[in-house]
Amino acid sequence: MRYLIFLLILLGGCDAINNAQSFLNSNENDFSSSSGCSSECQQDCREVFPSLGDFEECTKLSDTAVRLIERAVNNMERGIWEPITEEQISYIVSISYDPWIRYAEGGSESAENMLIWLAENDRIPHYLDKDSEVLKTVLDSLSSLSFNEGVKDALSKEIEDGRTFLEMIAWEKNDTAFRRVHEVILEVCDRDDICIRQTYCQNNSDIVPDTVNKLELNLDFQDFNFSCS
Repeated sequence: MRYLIFLLILLGGCDAINNAQSFLNSNENDFSSSSGCSSECQQDCREVFPSLGDFEECTKLSDTAVRLIERAVNNMERGIWEPITEEQISYIVSISYDPWIRYAEGGSESAENMLIWLAENDRIPHYLDKDSEVLKTVLDSLSSLSFNEGVKDALSKEIEDGRTFLEMIAWEKNDTAFRRVHEVILEVCDRDDICIRQTYCQNNSDIVPDTVNKLELNLDFQDFNFSCS
């Protein structure tokens, strides 16, 4: 258990650590001091986590926990994100972000489904990695442009009901997701004020700059009320 918590510190930010740890603590019966993972369970671990260290950590989980991981990863592979639960994500990121990043790099339909899932589940964004590789990868996969330009381009695309991802998370009041996207925008824009404003204003309604101001994110690129007008 102590090793898993240490691994979380290396792999994720505070939100990911705290939330994954809460699930690990509340599901202690799913762990064993020696491997209680059956041969089928071990095979699932090997397929999901090919690296030796990750595989060994996976086999410390119970068959039930590994089945949850395997079902989640199967859905990721198929581009079906909606059924994936907070519990499943907490198990996955307690071992490695690799499966999440791998399947974030899917086609545009899978990318749209993942972004909708992130927008509509305010707990899931707490498990995103601190370097935002998952978020940057899924946004980039929604565009044909190069990485930084692809991320900015993806944020201008309508993904559901005529709304962009930024509009969706603003309407859902998913503040954690909005803050994580803001961090990505600062990075891909290299904190350039004009680039940041353009990214927020491209193809977005007033709710986006309103949310920027509400969360005081405008202080990162200007010291007055932000608007796209």
